[in-house]
Amino acid sequence: MNVVDGKVVPTRAYDYLGAPRLAIFDSGQAFVPSWAPGIRLLYADRPVEYIQSPGTVFDVRMSNDYRTAVLFSREGVWLWPQDEEPVRLDWSGPVTVGDFDGRDRVVVVSGDEIVILGRDGAVQRTFAAPARATAIAWRKGHDELLVGRLDGGIELLDLSGKTLAEMTQHEGQISTLETSPDGAYLAAASWDATVSISKLDQPLRATSAANP
Repeated sequence: MNVVDGKVVPTRAYDYLGAPRLAIFDSGQAFVPSWAPGIRLLYADRPVEYIQSPGTVFDVRMSNDYRTAVLFSREGVWLWPQDEEPVRLDWSGPVTVGDFDGRDRVVVVSGDEIVILGRDGAVQRTFAAPARATAIAWRKGHDELLVGRLDGGIELLDLSGKTLAEMTQHEGQISTLETSPDGAYLAAASWDATVSISKLDQPLRATSAANP
């Protein structure tokens, strides 16, 4: 990173092709899921690399120390430690959406079930998913999950699958969920072109992503 006339200038810039999520290791190596089966590796001082991946990777999440990535594809879940090769978790099943708690647990929606996996791929819990789930996220700092639905609703679940709370401030499919580090606040993006910010016991506000 350089600073010129008080403005930050990136060391190197790349074309952005609309991938759903970027990720970066603490070494500075960034990678971008591709719509084709593969991943682009980006560096500040080296040419772009392109590696094949099994299936189309549609999402990626990082560990809390930024040294391990979890890759989600329709065909499975892959663990990618920094400076090593990606390793598929020893679990098989279709994946609709997923999330990583940053430490040792992965959660996926697979068919009509929610499956919680350890880093070794061992199944820790399985329970029924809310109907037509389109997004899922760990509530940081809690043993709870947030699930977004096609109808715009969001459910807060405990790890037995019990619904603890439900929010309905969106009119379109929920595409992304993320909580604050303490788990007190939830940000949700929807295909209705709004982003909502909620305290998990009380909706706060919703704002248009295009016209705040």
